[in-house]
Amino acid sequence: FVFFRAGRSLLEMAPLTVNIRKSRGATDCILFVASGTAVVAAAQPAPAPAKEPTAAPVGGGVRASKAALRGRPNLGALCCIGAAPPVGGRPAPRGAVARAEDSTTDESSTDEPTGTHAAKTTRGVIRAGVRGDILWSVLKADILEDLVTCQPGQLVARIPGLGPACTKNATHQALTSDGLHLPFWPKCWSFTADSTPDAFCDQVFSNLPKKSVLIFKPDKSAQGNGVAVVHGEAALRRCLKDRQALFGSALVQQYIDRPMLLDGLKFDFRVYVLVTPATSDQTTLSQLGPAFVCREGLARFCTEPYEPPTLANAHRSAVHLTNTSVGRYSENFVVTQDVGAGLVGTKRALSAVVRLLVERRQLASPEAFWSQLEFLVSTTLARLGPAAYQEMRSPFMYEDISPLPTGVKTTAALADTVTRRVGSCFSVLGFDVLLDETGQLFLLEVNSGPSLKIEDVLPLPSRSAAETNLLMMEAKKFRAPQTPAVGYGGRWHRPCRCAELHRPHIHQMSLVDAHVKCQVVQGVCAILDARKEMPDDPPAWATGTSFFLID
Repeated sequence: FVFFRAGRSLLEMAPLTVNIRKSRGATDCILFVASGTAVVAAAQPAPAPAKEPTAAPVGGGVRASKAALRGRPNLGALCCIGAAPPVGGRPAPRGAVARAEDSTTDESSTDEPTGTHAAKTTRGVIRAGVRGDILWSVLKADILEDLVTCQPGQLVARIPGLGPACTKNATHQALTSDGLHLPFWPKCWSFTADSTPDAFCDQVFSNLPKKSVLIFKPDKSAQGNGVAVVHGEAALRRCLKDRQALFGSALVQQYIDRPMLLDGLKFDFRVYVLVTPATSDQTTLSQLGPAFVCREGLARFCTEPYEPPTLANAHRSAVHLTNTSVGRYSENFVVTQDVGAGLVGTKRALSAVVRLLVERRQLASPEAFWSQLEFLVSTTLARLGPAAYQEMRSPFMYEDISPLPTGVKTTAALADTVTRRVGSCFSVLGFDVLLDETGQLFLLEVNSGPSLKIEDVLPLPSRSAAETNLLMMEAKKFRAPQTPAVGYGGRWHRPCRCAELHRPHIHQMSLVDAHVKCQVVQGVCAILDARKEMPDDPPAWATGTSFFLID
């Protein structure tokens, strides 16, 4: 495993290399899984390169540095960027290795393992530019810097403009701009910062029964933050007045009150979609590049049995909201142990759940499900493409960037550069979809930067301040076993108070997240590699992966 923090690190995945940059002080980490060899590297700010310690074997024949395995404060969320799942799944490409590289601010220190696939380390500034086939950054400023300074053949792992186009209100505008009704998009209304709650409610309920059930979604929030199910006009009016100052704009969506249930629980799917770089002809037409859908994803379940929404239960998020960030507070949150079965767990593998629904005759066939999903994704991307180009061509999109990327003097020049180089960008999107009781598929929202975390962050039972302090003192004396099954870094299964959660909690590896997200990233890298070898044959790019090309 390779953990990355602040700084830039390089992963070699024979023959691709993935160059990952995180901002200084970022709490997120990257987890890279290689075949047969694991390397742990903590990219922390350091005044000077430190002497690299020798490696020591860690359980199961996996090698890692002792120094890098020490528990580090604020290590942050574990994410997956790499080859093969740590449990199950196909093996990684033979000879896959990982390498960490110092950033220009000298923020990285690397622990180098020994063995056949030993990692290589390069110190100092790379004068010719940042190396790597894929430049994978998270912050907007870093993404634009990568795009402006990238060399021919390098790819940037985010399409500028697609993020703003995927906000809830922007998605609604793109899907309804031609006035046609799309069968997979629920009826929605955009509540802007300039809207008044009373006038907005009058507009919404002008053609709806007064007791209609709606769901309020803040425009730019994530992880269920601010989401509320409202029953009737009076409840919506109160919700808007209470939350307008806090969230500003929002999307009010008609609630699907007859969802498909599995063992009495409501669920939805997170589907991963790769949008590859656009050709010059597609860029001229404001179109996105060829897109691929992964046949493996996440099924996210509520933690309490579903009940049709009423005034008495609309506030019960455990009944109506499938977000893991909401469900983890419930005592009914269940960690999946058998990824392939799909029978138990608050998070399960999409493929296993679809298979189970077909066996129970709740779905006609897997082919019918994937056919619906392909139409939903292709139609949505066709509408989002022009919106993304409109955003990236506008200088207003870059007004919050300071300083501007290297060599760029004005936001207008930056917009022109980004538009010319958009053919060097790709994106991984997360489509959240829901089945109703008839098997009709609905789009809930599109995420431009879906989480790649492979861990569960679960709250500990509430305690007094004194009990919490005693618990944390005892936790410092405890060190979890350093084995592949438990996890590395000395942090998993220990009480923690990092910024991931506002109360004491534990981190533990999620088998279903690892199973799903490693397949996603492995497929992304394989498709981008095949694209270089066969640029004119998109159907062949996904061969040997869990992805398929959509029309």
